[in-house]
Amino acid sequence: MVSKSLGLLSGAMLALAVGTGMASASTVELDLSGNIGGGVGSFTADVMLNVVGGQAISGTGSINVLGSSNALVLITPSTLGNESTGYGPVGFRANDGTDLFGANTAYPISTSGLLFDVGTTTAAWGSFPLFGFWSNGDGSFSSVFDGKVGSTEYYNDRGTAQVSVTPLPPSWTMMLIGVAGFGFVAYRRNSKQALMTA
Repeated sequence: MVSKSLGLLSGAMLALAVGTGMASASTVELDLSGNIGGGVGSFTADVMLNVVGGQAISGTGSINVLGSSNALVLITPSTLGNESTGYGPVGFRANDGTDLFGANTAYPISTSGLLFDVGTTTAAWGSFPLFGFWSNGDGSFSSVFDGKVGSTEYYNDRGTAQVSVTPLPPSWTMMLIGVAGFGFVAYRRNSKQALMTA
């Protein structure tokens, strides 16, 4: 799926994912790529987000950056260790001791974007580098990397991002599709038998 402005995508996607009234939860797959300055370089990432009522409540995935593949986990406003800055969205401390602010977790992505802990499946304040990305509001996206990897510190290094969004049907929808399929096969079989005996 080509990268799109989430401003264009959000209406249709949220209508399917969380706005129907039949489903208050959905799963969304994000494919990301880009290039970050400060020596971080290119990255690719794949993330599965759990979205409830238009808010990303959890998410995990992996990112290939700095020559290796690392786990990712979403940081949310309820993640232990989040800090309020008085300047707006929550912040979260990376393993180099710095705070990264301006990366809240509202979905669809707005200028506040999404923030992840790198190298773990359980977000931990001050223990891992941070990766984040956000919409610039014009169809383009930016990314950030902050923290230590080995003996090298990357401080608030920013770059570009390309984002591809795929809403995945909830499990109950897939079950209904399966049941409907079996029903259709049974209906066709009964219709065929009725024609043959007529």
